[in-house]
Amino acid sequence: MPTAESETNKATLRRIVEAANSDDLDVFSKALGELSEPNAVLRTPSPRTPAYREVFATLYQAYPDLHIAVEDLIAEGDKVVCRNVVTGTHLGEYLGIAPTGKAVAYNEIFIFRFVNGRIAEAWGVVDVLSQMRQLGVSPVLPTSSSEGLLTGRRGDPFCALLAYPQGRRYFGTALMAAVTCMPSCQSHRAASRRAGSSLALGTPVCL
Repeated sequence: MPTAESETNKATLRRIVEAANSDDLDVFSKALGELSEPNAVLRTPSPRTPAYREVFATLYQAYPDLHIAVEDLIAEGDKVVCRNVVTGTHLGEYLGIAPTGKAVAYNEIFIFRFVNGRIAEAWGVVDVLSQMRQLGVSPVLPTSSSEGLLTGRRGDPFCALLAYPQGRRYFGTALMAAVTCMPSCQSHRAASRRAGSSLALGTPVCL
């Protein structure tokens, strides 16, 4: 049964989504500052995740008409789960990809933890692989140890890094959630060495 706290938290999240849909970084940043704790952190599957504001600065540049449609908003206790469909037209440079003019739609799921009605912590998974495919960028099978799908030793828990034909690896950015691995797997360090970066997951960063 909904409680006053859960309904308040859901309303707060709706305000942030409305601000994000303004496509104005100042408006979004102001709302985020008002509705989140100063030490709030964002945790994603990607390493070296930039601040949430930086994520949206990149998105607004690439998709000037960015829109987040909330499909599900579920609250329990101090947490709110938000399942979204994000749409936009690729009219600006995005992670090294020149504007294509293509319409893009992809899914994302976030969990937000609230303290006193403000966001204190968030976890998110974004279907960036689908986004990249819609932009005409697809993973390729490895042709060398420095590109394609990098995996560890056979039999280890799955650990992979997706690289793309242009030769640029996107996994190091906040938006490249296509990295999937078990932090404790033996192949983790091997893939990391070949990629030239750390694959440590769940790195906390400021919103």
